[in-house]
Amino acid sequence: KGFVIHDRQLFVSHILPQNFDGAKFTSFTRRLKRWKFQRVPRGPEMGAYFNKYFVRDKPDLVSGMMYGIIEQSGERGDE
Repeated sequence: KGFVIHDRQLFVSHILPQNFDGAKFTSFTRRLKRWKFQRVPRGPEMGAYFNKYFVRDKPDLVSGMMYGIIEQSGERGDE
């Protein structure tokens, strides 16, 4: 239910410039976090990114995605 970037170099040299205004890879991953994508830390899908509202063949779910602010570690969002 997610996606994996199999070839980071190819992704950076071809996909990012064409689709993400030439953003750097770290900027791209920061955008994923803001859209609430989670990275799988271990197991057979390690390195995959997923969001429960980003599912193949279910475009109607995308409307449930929300762009948020990344909280810095150690800071509280309610202050």
